[in-house]
Amino acid sequence: MKRGIAHKNEREQWIELLRIISMFWIIAFHFSDHGTIDMVTTPLCLNWVILAFSRLGGGIGNCLFVLISGYLLYNKKFRISHVITLWAEVEFYSLISYILSTALGIVSWQGLTDLAKNIFPIIGKNYWFISSYLVMYFLSPFLNHFIRNADYKRHMSNILILLCCFSLPQLIPHVRWMASEGKIEMFVLLYITGALIKKYDLFNSEKQKLVTIIMVMLFVLVISEIVIKIFSPKHFTYFVWPMSKITIFVIAVLIFGALKGVKVKMTPWLQCCSQSVFGVYLIHIGRMEKWFFEKMFDISGIYTKGTLHFTFILICYLFAVFALCVIIDQLRLFCVERPLKPILYRLSNWCEKRYDSLQSIIMEQSL
Repeated sequence: MKRGIAHKNEREQWIELLRIISMFWIIAFHFSDHGTIDMVTTPLCLNWVILAFSRLGGGIGNCLFVLISGYLLYNKKFRISHVITLWAEVEFYSLISYILSTALGIVSWQGLTDLAKNIFPIIGKNYWFISSYLVMYFLSPFLNHFIRNADYKRHMSNILILLCCFSLPQLIPHVRWMASEGKIEMFVLLYITGALIKKYDLFNSEKQKLVTIIMVMLFVLVISEIVIKIFSPKHFTYFVWPMSKITIFVIAVLIFGALKGVKVKMTPWLQCCSQSVFGVYLIHIGRMEKWFFEKMFDISGIYTKGTLHFTFILICYLFAVFALCVIIDQLRLFCVERPLKPILYRLSNWCEKRYDSLQSIIMEQSL
C-alpha cells in the first residue's frame, strides 16, 4: 500500500456520517444490554440472533469514536475550551437526567453519594466513555508529540506492542489484570491508530476487499455468539465485548478504513444529527436508560413476533430513540448553550491564558 503524508486540513464530511452510524450501533447495543430481553437466559431463536448482531455495536461503535478522535486531533493543539464545552454538556444532562428520573420515579432516591456523583458526573463515572475520553484528551499533547516524531515503522511497532499487551490477552480466559476499568489503554491504542491512518493517508484503495473482509468477520462473530450461547450461555459475548477484544479492534479499524473518504452530501439534517451525537449518548443512557429501554421502547412485546416484524420494529425504535435525542439536544443548543456561549467563551479564554502561562513557566524551568 502506498504511504504518503496527508495534508488535508478540512474536516472530512464522511466522518460526520461515521459518527452517526457509530451512535446508531451503540443504541442497538443498548437494546440488547439494557433492554427487557435477558440474552443469557432467553432460548436461542432467530430474533435472538438479530439482538446478537446488534450486540456487536457496543465495542465497534466505541472504538470508531476513539479512532475518529485520533484521526482528527493528532495534529491539533490541546484546547481547554474543548474540555469546558464537553464538561458543560455532560453536567447539564447529568443534572437534568437526575432531576427527571428521581421526580418521575424512574430511579429511586439513593442518598447524597448518588447526588454527588450526578453533580460531578465525570469524576463519578456516570458516563464511563466520556470520563475515559477526557483522560485521553489530556494525554493527547504527549501522544501527539510521539506521533509527530515517530516514523511509520516505529508507529506501527508501538501499536503492535500495545495490542499484544492490552488487547490480545483479553482472549485468554480469566486474564483481566492488564485491563483497566475505564479502558484507558485501549483509548490510547485507538487514538494512535487513528492518527497513523491520518498521518500516512492509509486505506485509499481496495475498498471492495475491505467490505468483503468486514462482512465475513461480522458473520463469524455472530456465529461465535451462537455457538458459545449453546455451550456456555453466560459467555456468549466472549469475542465481541468489551471493546478491548482484538477482534473488535480489528473490525473497527477495517470499517473506519472502508468508510474513509466516502463522498457524502451533507444536508442540514445530517449536520444536526452529527452535531448532537454526544448529546444522543448522554440522553439515552445513564439514569434515563430504564425509561428508554424498559418503558418507552420495550422490545419484550415484539420479541415473540416473526423475525421480519421484530427486525422492522427494532429498526423503527432505533430511529425513534436517535431522533428524539437529537431533537432534545438541538433544543439544548438553542435554549441553553447559545445564551450561555459568551460566558463559556470568556471562561475558556481565561483558562487558555492560564494554561499557556503555566506551559511557559514549565518550559522555562526545564531549560
